[in-house]
Amino acid sequence: MGDIWQFAKDFEKEGQRYYEKLALESTIPELAGVFSFLAQEKKRHFEILDNLQKNLQPDPVKNGSAFEKAGDAFKKLASGSDVPDVIEDAESVYRAALQLEKKSIEYYAQAVDKVDSDDQRAALEFILEQERTHVRVVEAVIEFIGRPREWLENAEWTHFEEY
Repeated sequence: MGDIWQFAKDFEKEGQRYYEKLALESTIPELAGVFSFLAQEKKRHFEILDNLQKNLQPDPVKNGSAFEKAGDAFKKLASGSDVPDVIEDAESVYRAALQLEKKSIEYYAQAVDKVDSDDQRAALEFILEQERTHVRVVEAVIEFIGRPREWLENAEWTHFEEY
């Protein structure tokens, strides 16, 4: 099982670094906040996986609030009088983040079936669900940068399905 954990930890570290980079490079504070939050989520996943690798009881898993954080950021943009006329041309960078999230979903979906303990399975299923949420958040960012004025017209933030 050690290889599963180390690979997953490396994957989460890579994601954390990537989102930290996006947060630093974003010229829109609200988007930088979304990326900082996603970097923190990756860090939390790393810690869970590290505990599992060390055969320690994972910290209790709590539901993340990625939708809430992203929703707050976009509502703040919507309430402001100035929506940027030009969003940085970073779609390819955000699409790379999307691919990173999708690869992690594939990996965790397979890893869930390879672990023996219920605690390990529960922790991996928790991370898997979080990764699915991250995909939806990054997709929303991509949609937003493609058409910010149209996207923000709906201040109710209904772009995400309720689960």
